[in-house]
Amino acid sequence: MKRVSFVLLFAGLVGCDMFTDPEPIQNVLPQVSDTVEAELDVVFDDPVGDFPEEGVAFRLDQLKIMQLGSQDENGFITMLLDAQWVFDVDNFNLNIILMVHSYDDSSGAAEVSVGFGVGGSSTDLCFHKPTRTEKVIVSAKELEMQLGFDFVSIYSEDVDGTSFNCTPAPETPDGVPLRSVTGELKVDASEDGQWAGASGTLLGCLSHAEGEKLCSCVGTCSGKAHEACGGCPDGSAPLTERLGDIVPTAECSSLLGEDAYDLRVDFTGERIPIPEDCP
Repeated sequence: MKRVSFVLLFAGLVGCDMFTDPEPIQNVLPQVSDTVEAELDVVFDDPVGDFPEEGVAFRLDQLKIMQLGSQDENGFITMLLDAQWVFDVDNFNLNIILMVHSYDDSSGAAEVSVGFGVGGSSTDLCFHKPTRTEKVIVSAKELEMQLGFDFVSIYSEDVDGTSFNCTPAPETPDGVPLRSVTGELKVDASEDGQWAGASGTLLGCLSHAEGEKLCSCVGTCSGKAHEACGGCPDGSAPLTERLGDIVPTAECSSLLGEDAYDLRVDFTGERIPIPEDCP
């Protein structure tokens, strides 16, 4: 709350009589007859509150796949993957964390990044460093941010630490590689102006060629070794095989200049303590 002092001036008109004979009279300027000083409390509304110096982190606690390649949310493969993601999110195997490092509503800019958490609850997550993105500046106004990342690698792991996605190439992170990731993050503010939660959408593009090289498990990695997935956990298979009859789509194919699949997701996010990097 900011306190502002106002000086209120009351002026009286001297020598003006509108109801006497209309004789020419000299114009008389108003004279200050009294001065009253009063203090008023004025509250300037700030729907965001003071942005914390350490930033704000949201864990995506609900995900809904709206499109995967040529299938919409009602497609068989899409529904299977969606159900698996719900299970993995609920069991803290998949922890997508959107980090807002700075926010300035007046300039319409925010600094954000994406990280993937490892841990068993919202309060003990740490960032999986190999798949944490760099900070980027995005458009932000009135608690809405237009997200944009060149590359995001979606990381998830089983309770024993086994990654559900494996890339035989050691220089590539073990995660689903999404390119040209865009979306929107809407912040839900509490009555006292604190950043309480979030919601939004994400669109990412999976290259068909990269999907062929990515070996993925559905649920626990177990079963026979796949000939194309040497060095990856048994039971994993090329992601493009798991997509069945899903085919690439026009939007992402145009963006990447090669066959690619659209992945559209709606989400909500809970505010969590800011994680440290994992050891």
